[in-house]
Amino acid sequence: MVLRLHFTAEDLVRVRVWVLGPLAETQWSLRILRQQTPNVSLFAGWRTRVLRQAPPTAASLAGFLAPHNGGATDLFTLAGRVDTLDAGLEQLRSLPATRLHAEFAAIPGIARRMPPWLGPAVTGDHRAREDFLGALQQCHDAFIGPVWPRLRLHLEAECMASARKTIEGGVDKLLSELHPLLVWNPPVLELPTYKPWTHQTTDIHLDGRGLILAPSLFCPTEPQIFTPTQDDAAPILMYRASQDAAGISSILAPPDAGPSAALTALLGRTRATALAELAVTANTTMLAQRLGVTTAAASQHLSVLRSAGLVASRRDGNKVWHTLTPLGLSLLQRHTPTL
Repeated sequence: MVLRLHFTAEDLVRVRVWVLGPLAETQWSLRILRQQTPNVSLFAGWRTRVLRQAPPTAASLAGFLAPHNGGATDLFTLAGRVDTLDAGLEQLRSLPATRLHAEFAAIPGIARRMPPWLGPAVTGDHRAREDFLGALQQCHDAFIGPVWPRLRLHLEAECMASARKTIEGGVDKLLSELHPLLVWNPPVLELPTYKPWTHQTTDIHLDGRGLILAPSLFCPTEPQIFTPTQDDAAPILMYRASQDAAGISSILAPPDAGPSAALTALLGRTRATALAELAVTANTTMLAQRLGVTTAAASQHLSVLRSAGLVASRRDGNKVWHTLTPLGLSLLQRHTPTL
């Protein structure tokens, strides 16, 4: 079957590229842990290592959220775009039981694979909901938590690459080069290999809602479309971020003690650590806490890194947020092999 996403002119100007956050990657990592396919070879070392420390609930949670035969429950459309797992869990905690039930009920055969301990969470049982959130937390901590800074850096770089394509050739270039399995026939984006796990709709009209493009390390080879239950919310098209065996090995390698000797020699230990920490956007106070220095000292280091073109800063209210520039990303990737 062919999935077709129909764009209007308004949709084309509302295309966004987002990193959905650690909740989405945690859910997709469960699918990789369950897979027995050749693609698993890309993740073999990480998979072997983390399965040794899998929490007791991981198997049943994976069977529910990320089954082999498709029909994944998209918690990320319920939680939205979140920078931290805590924020994602809080969003799920505050959801009305009716919304959670509606999401689960939309998946064919969901009752057969829902673990008994999770069932009451859907009907509003507070303790069961907390058990569910606790299981998600444990899986995150065991599977992607230690490597999330590197993983986020990789996904942010993917978003920046998409931004450059858009600047160079507009949304037309972005959509035409987004993924090998996607075909851009303006104004329709087609996925010829579509497998309708949850519904038989093959024509989705965006109708001015726009589209969110979300790269993912663990997403299946075929791009996945998710439509939020709110009628005015933009659908999410998840696709596998560009990857190679060496790159994945670097991203998923066990964390080391800090930045490489080469980066430390170039910048000094504190500034090298600051550059590594800014793989995840932070404000000045947050960075100072991560570095164990005063806010004034962090500001001074940031000023040097900004002058060198490695860090960009923007003010939002009374806080200034800092992130790596493309040059900073390139330097970090070049001199820190495991980051």
